[in-house]
Amino acid sequence: MKIAILIAVHKYPLQVKRLIEAFQSDQFTFFIHVDKKADISPFRKLITGENIIFINNRTKVEWAGFSQVVATQTCMKEIVAFDNFDYMTFISGQDFPIKKPAYFENFLIQNPNKEFISCVPFDLENEWWRRNKNRVLKYNLNNWKMLGKFKIQYVLNRITPNRTLPKSHIICGNSNWFCITIDCAKYVIKSIEKEKKLLKFFKFVWGADEMVIPTILYNSPFKVNLTDSIVYVEWSKINDGHPETLKIKDLDNILSSEKIFARKFDIYDDEKIITQIEQQLHNLKAI
Repeated sequence: MKIAILIAVHKYPLQVKRLIEAFQSDQFTFFIHVDKKADISPFRKLITGENIIFINNRTKVEWAGFSQVVATQTCMKEIVAFDNFDYMTFISGQDFPIKKPAYFENFLIQNPNKEFISCVPFDLENEWWRRNKNRVLKYNLNNWKMLGKFKIQYVLNRITPNRTLPKSHIICGNSNWFCITIDCAKYVIKSIEKEKKLLKFFKFVWGADEMVIPTILYNSPFKVNLTDSIVYVEWSKINDGHPETLKIKDLDNILSSEKIFARKFDIYDDEKIITQIEQQLHNLKAI
């Protein structure tokens, strides 16, 4: 089984290096997308190996902007062009494995054709949507470069009704991180290219990267194979769109999780937790 692991990064090359070193396998190829706003040279200098490939077509990524969707699709296209992978996994440079590579490989063998991505459908009774509905129903101009855009956004949302949801799709969200089959990845790439009206709708959504792929897959033949994400996350109680930065106090919860990865970590905020996980992985049996 061949697995492409796409890592989106913009900082902390040493942390990314340790991530990759903790999750080495002959079955894995690591594709690294370095935000075009960042200097790629420290990453290239520090992260080397036969199974390391840097994405050529880099994108300037803005947090919560549509540029994240563009970057993900661009990377996916570059990966599928190799035509020799069974799965594609997408994580960030601030994720870290909490299971050994052999465990992950066996996990995928035992769950054939599953698509691991959190897809929560739009439902006003759903807690996630109650907290995030304004991201979809209100106009957001985060993706537009213009003076006074947030004043315009405020006035626009004061004088206009809620946005009308597309009739073509049930809108979903909750995750931009995934582990999907390569056939599913190809379907996503084609859908993003084809669904012009849907993508136009998402260009006015804050954090569209957490919704575009979940929406495409929930409304696709792959829906029957959808299951939860393989990434452990603790969401911030202040609901600012950021997950909690995991620290040593979270170690027991992380290690007891059945997930494959956890996020997010900050090597300069709490290096000890990364070191502890590395030691735990070293001591664990393969499966």
